[in-house]
Amino acid sequence: MGEPLFCPSCRTIIDVETGRKPPQRCPHCGAEIVTSPADNGRGRWLRRWVLLILVGLATVGILLAVSRTRELSRRLVCGANMRGISACMKIYGSEHESFRADPFHALLEAGCITAEQLVCPSSGKTVQDVEKDPYACYVPVVYDMPGAESWNISSATILLYERDNHAGQGGNVLYADGHVEFVRPYAEVLRRVEESKRQMATSQPAADGSEVESN
Repeated sequence: MGEPLFCPSCRTIIDVETGRKPPQRCPHCGAEIVTSPADNGRGRWLRRWVLLILVGLATVGILLAVSRTRELSRRLVCGANMRGISACMKIYGSEHESFRADPFHALLEAGCITAEQLVCPSSGKTVQDVEKDPYACYVPVVYDMPGAESWNISSATILLYERDNHAGQGGNVLYADGHVEFVRPYAEVLRRVEESKRQMATSQPAADGSEVESN
């Protein structure tokens, strides 16, 4: 049997066979039965599908919002890691001349930082990965600043940046003034790093104490 109809006059339930059109009049009392497209099986089927689609869209929207919130949280953790690493680099680098060769290994061996601090939450790397390669997530640019006061280091100088841990979408960059910026896309991160290196090269003091000029 199909979907039943309800007679508004005699209040009798009228069974309608599947695939047949509903009767225009009640077979019991002869009262006219007014139906709308939404009253038949097709209308109910459409309503169910529309409801399912709306629920699906809402679920996708919620999942995207949660995913973005998690990513923003990871970026905050990453920025905090970079600020902590930079602070240790400044302190340790001002006291150890051999620091420039391998800064992260030196900081780990001295106990100034932990392997967890060298893990970017968005990189997919683990502590074990970082123990094998401390530079798996972050790349130091200025190793031992500011040991020499004669260096002219501006607030725009990049101290540390992360590798491509966000599928090319961008990366965190730590500047000399202590702030971290998420730069988009990752190609722009590399461009800024190279520009910062060129600016640092022009301010590096020569052996006689004068500044080296870049052509």
